[in-house]
Amino acid sequence: MNSNRHPLSTRLASLAVTTASFTLTATASDWYVAPGGTGNGTSPSDRGDVMNVLYNGQVASGDTIHLAVGTYNLDKSKSPYPSYGSGVYLVPQVSGVTFVGESGNPEDVRLVGSPATDGMRIFYCLPSVGGHVIRDLTVSGGYTDYQGAGFCMDGGFIGNPEAAFTASNCVVENCSALYTGANFGGLWLDCVIRNNEVRHNMGTPGYDDPEWYLKVEGSGGGVFHAVLHDCVVTNNYAGFCGGGIAGGRQNGTLDLPVCVTKAYNCLIGWNRSTYGGGAGAAPIYGTRDYCQLFDCTLVGNTAAYTDPEGGGLGGGAYQCVVSNCDVRGNASTRPTAFVFENYGHDYSVGAGGGVMDCEVVDSVIEGNTSYNGGAGAACSSLTGCEILNNAASGEDYRVFGGGAFGSLATNCVFAGNSAKYGGAAFSGYLENCVMTNNYAYAAEGGATYNANTRNCIAVGNRAAMYYAICKGSHYGTLVYGNRNELINPLAASGIGADAGEAEAVAVNCTVWGNDNSSAQVSRTYMTNCIAGSVEYIPSAVNSFWRIGTVENQTGCISGEDKDPKFEGVTVTDHPTVIVGFSPSAFAIKPGSPCRDSGLLLDGQQNETDILGNKRVKYSGVDMGALECAGGLAFTMVIR
Repeated sequence: MNSNRHPLSTRLASLAVTTASFTLTATASDWYVAPGGTGNGTSPSDRGDVMNVLYNGQVASGDTIHLAVGTYNLDKSKSPYPSYGSGVYLVPQVSGVTFVGESGNPEDVRLVGSPATDGMRIFYCLPSVGGHVIRDLTVSGGYTDYQGAGFCMDGGFIGNPEAAFTASNCVVENCSALYTGANFGGLWLDCVIRNNEVRHNMGTPGYDDPEWYLKVEGSGGGVFHAVLHDCVVTNNYAGFCGGGIAGGRQNGTLDLPVCVTKAYNCLIGWNRSTYGGGAGAAPIYGTRDYCQLFDCTLVGNTAAYTDPEGGGLGGGAYQCVVSNCDVRGNASTRPTAFVFENYGHDYSVGAGGGVMDCEVVDSVIEGNTSYNGGAGAACSSLTGCEILNNAASGEDYRVFGGGAFGSLATNCVFAGNSAKYGGAAFSGYLENCVMTNNYAYAAEGGATYNANTRNCIAVGNRAAMYYAICKGSHYGTLVYGNRNELINPLAASGIGADAGEAEAVAVNCTVWGNDNSSAQVSRTYMTNCIAGSVEYIPSAVNSFWRIGTVENQTGCISGEDKDPKFEGVTVTDHPTVIVGFSPSAFAIKPGSPCRDSGLLLDGQQNETDILGNKRVKYSGVDMGALECAGGLAFTMVIR
C-alpha cells in the first residue's frame, strides 16, 4: 500500500473533525490496568482491572486508560450491559475515552472474548457518547446474534460512523456476528481486520423471505458502515454480501439512513461471500455509492455460490465504486447450474470474477477468473481501466466475455483475456478502447461477441472458430492483424455474424490484414468501410474492398487492382507482420480513392476518429476508420 496517497496530516484533520463535537475535560486523567489487576488504577504501580476502572465512576471525558502487556480474558458474567446483544464488556459512559496498549505493538495487548457458545461483544459505543480512541491492541473472540461482535456503535451514529470511535493500529480477529458486520461503524486507521465472520446466509435452509433482495443481513464479514484508511482486511466471511467490507441501507428500508462504507489505500484480500467476495453493497438492487473503494488492492477474494436466489457474483467487488484500485486474482464460482436474469441480460451465477455491477475508474483488473460471464467485469461501468489476463472458463456454454460482460467501457485496454465467446468482451458497449491478444477459445469473437464498439482498435486477437468481432454495431473501429484458428471459407476473420443470425453493422470501419480466412468481412451491413475482402455482404454503401461480391451496393469502390493507399500499409503486406503496425499506418494518404468518398451521415460533422481527427476534415467524410491526416503520428502502447 502507498501511504503517500493519504498523508498523516489528512488523517489527523479527519480525526480532529471526528472529535470536535465532543467537549473534553480541562484536565484529563490517566488510568492503568493489567490482566488480573487489583489496584485502583491511579498509577502504573497500582494497576486495576480494566472493567473495574472503566466503571468506577471516576473515568471522565478525555481520560486515557493504559493497558499493560498481556491477555485480558473477558468474563461475560461481569458485563454491566447484558442486554446489549450477547452482553458487552467495554462500554464507556462518557465521551472521548482513549484505550491504549502500552507496548505500541497490538499483538502484545489482547482483549479476548468468551467462548462463542456464551459469547459477548467486546466494545460498544453508546448513543451520543462517542469520540473514543482505541489504539495499539488486539480484540479477539467477540460474538453476538446482532451486529458488531468486536467493535460496535449505536444506531444513532448511522450516517456518521467516524464520530463513534477511532481504532488505530489495532487487530480485530475471530469475531462473529449474525446480522450485519462482525465490526460495525468507526474510523479505522492502520488496522488489521482478519478471520471474522457474519453468519447469516440468505440461502440458509428454512430462511424463506420473499424480499431477501431488499435486506442487508449477512453483510460485512470484516466491517460494515465504516471509514478505513491504510487497513488490511483479510480472510473474513459474510454469508450474503461483502466478505471483507460492506455498506448498505440498513434493513433495506427507505426511511432509514444509508450506511456508507469507504476504504482508502487498503488491502482487501482472500475474503469470501456470496455477493462481493472482497467488498459489496446491500441490498443487491441498491446503489453503488453504498460501498466506495479508493486506491485499494483487492486480491484473492471469492464470490461463492451459496444463495439459491442467485449469488457467486463479483469476486473482488459487487455494486461498489472502485477508483484507482488494483483488482487482481479474484474469482466468482458456481458449483451448480443456475441462470439469473438482471440488467437485460441472462447470465449464470459465477459471473464477474473481478467486479460485478460496479463503477470502476482508472483501475487495473487483472488475472481474475469466473465460472461464467465477465471474468474481469460484469454489468459494470469501466473508465480508463486496464483489463488484463482475465479468464472465463466454466463448463457451461454461457462462458461469455473474458474481459467484460454486459459492461460500458470507455478509454480502456483489454489484453490477454479469454472466454468461449468474446475474448475481450461479450455484449455491452466499448468506446475508444484497445483490444489485443484476447482469445475466444471455443467459438467466435476473439475480441468481441455481440458488443457494440465505437472508435476502438482490435488487433492481434484469436478466435477458435471465426471473427475478431462477431455481431453487434461498430462505428469508426479499426480491425487488423487478427486470426481464426478454424479456416472456413464461409466466415471472415475480421467482422461478421453467424449464418442465420442477425448480421453485423459496420460504419467507417477499416478491416484489413486479418489472417486465416478467405474474407475480412462477411454478413455485415457496411457503410463508409474499407475492407480487404468480403463475402456474403447483404448491403454496402460508399465502401471499398478489393476482393469479393456484394448483393446490393451504392457508391462503392472495388477490384483487385484498387489500392486504398494507406500511410504505412501496402496491399502486399503479409497479415502475420501487419499486427506490428501502428494504427496510424491505416490512415489514408491524400491521394487515396477513399478520401472524401464516404457518405456524410447525421452528426458526423462534429465527430472524430480514433486519433482525434475530425471525421469531416476536408471536403467530405472519408471511407475507413481513420481520416486522411497528412502523416499524423500516433503511438499506442499495448501491454
